[in-house]
Amino acid sequence: MAPRLYPHELLMRLNSKGHCVALTAFIAIVLAHWVEHITQAIQIYALGWPVHHAGGALGLAFPWLVHTEWLHYGYALVMLIGLVALRPAFLGSAGLWWLAALVIQVWHHCEHLLLLTQALSGHNLAGRAVPTSIAQLLFPRVELHLFYNTIVFVPMVIAIALHWRPADAERKAARCSCPYALTGQRQEEGRYKAGTAARRAMMWTCNAMMLGALLFIGLFIGVAFMQLVSNASEQAVLLLALSSAVTLGGFLLLMRELRNGSRLNR
Repeated sequence: MAPRLYPHELLMRLNSKGHCVALTAFIAIVLAHWVEHITQAIQIYALGWPVHHAGGALGLAFPWLVHTEWLHYGYALVMLIGLVALRPAFLGSAGLWWLAALVIQVWHHCEHLLLLTQALSGHNLAGRAVPTSIAQLLFPRVELHLFYNTIVFVPMVIAIALHWRPADAERKAARCSCPYALTGQRQEEGRYKAGTAARRAMMWTCNAMMLGALLFIGLFIGVAFMQLVSNASEQAVLLLALSSAVTLGGFLLLMRELRNGSRLNR
């Protein structure tokens, strides 16, 4: 019979031996969710579909599913749990950026919890016809949640990149093998060994995917912003402009952080 694993022991394992694998799995979930948002944006902005029928890639196969608040709340909850559970291994500047993503996601989760509560109770905020979050009183839902996901994703990507390429002091204090897995260096005695070649390849792939996604999302939202300037509401245009600026700014800030910390050669 396998020994019982208590929550605190699981948390310790996630932030030590299992951190590389758990973080990579978390990244895969986040990027899959972004595929849904980008697909929905293409359906609305490029194909001209009504918002109600633009359900992303998942909505093409399961249209009923994307219209349930349970699906959207479930992802917000998974994001919150992942950000909380994986946080202890992030140190220094990486920890601050990860904390920023966590704080924003707490609010994002509360908004989805409010939407779910209204859907279950049948009583909508401010007498609206559909479940409405607090920020939705001012901004349209599609652009609002695109913005929410952007401002959570950007600091998260910066945190991961800094975590995987830490400064010397952060590398020595690391609880997990992530800072060593990219280079294949052996860690000090008593610490966990570096990842295999397969794990290094996996992490390099994740790095490239995240940076590519950051740049693509910023450019894509910028194009959508330009297309909507003439015929969209001021609130939608504002959110798209802010989302584009945040992603492109995050990409430039990340590159500067990596260069200033001499991390690119580590």
